[in-house]
Amino acid sequence: MSRAVKRGLAATGLCLSAVFAQPLTVTADTDCATNFLADSARCDAKVTPPRPAPPPPQQGEDLDEVPDSERTGFVNPCIYTSMASDAGFIFSVDSTDPNAVKVLYRIQCKWGTRFEWFLQRNNDPAGMGPPIVTPAMLLPDLYASVERVMPRPIPRVAPADWDDKGYAYVQVPVFFWVDQRQGQWATISGTAAVPGLSVTLQAAPEQLVVSTGDGGGVTCEGAPPAFSQGASPTTFDGCGYTYRDSSAMAENGETFPLQMSIIWHVTWSASNGEAGDLGTLTTTSDVRQLPVAEIQALIVDT
Repeated sequence: MSRAVKRGLAATGLCLSAVFAQPLTVTADTDCATNFLADSARCDAKVTPPRPAPPPPQQGEDLDEVPDSERTGFVNPCIYTSMASDAGFIFSVDSTDPNAVKVLYRIQCKWGTRFEWFLQRNNDPAGMGPPIVTPAMLLPDLYASVERVMPRPIPRVAPADWDDKGYAYVQVPVFFWVDQRQGQWATISGTAAVPGLSVTLQAAPEQLVVSTGDGGGVTCEGAPPAFSQGASPTTFDGCGYTYRDSSAMAENGETFPLQMSIIWHVTWSASNGEAGDLGTLTTTSDVRQLPVAEIQALIVDT
């Protein structure tokens, strides 16, 4: 490491080995620029901190900490903090833009903390300008934050939920919806922000897809209405399906493995006017074992 680079690190008052707990990669060019920090020359340098990949997000993982009453739209986005404001930590003039410097940012997410360098303008007479950040730089962590609070659907089935033995019946309409607790079917949005830019990501539920367990299935648009106990299945307008065989025909001879999935449409928009469509994301329920019985008619001679 060059003597000028060492002086620059010492001027920050921050021990990098303590921050990262593992070695940094430091390279210096032979051409030196005027030191913008103090009265000495320093070489343009590139410092690459370790960038551990975030763990795969677990859908609904962060909801364990949130009461049911607060779950609608709850997102805990990553927090971006400039280390320059904490410790005067500005490291290097950027070789491609003499009016920018590299500033270290601490990125605190639910799954851990890491550090990254952002370019930041240094030609503003009023002081350091905002970081040079694009929406694409904020979206991956924001997407993971939203996915971590997406609820797994809780299947509701009628008439099984009202039946003493939990049965659905052959040739009788069966209706599906998700539990009515708060947040089960609601738009989720989160915003990540750094000075000069904010990005908002939104996931909106659009379809309920039911795998009925007998080889069939049904897809319903929008939020299926809940079936009310005592309502007429012949007139109820819900997400319906009719079993043709009893669950005695199932692989286990007793129940059909029912699962429900919610299809979410994910979009984003940024404060700089940019926007985009990230397609769909699916959350899937645990398997519910549904017994389906035949109704036996009893004929009595008189």
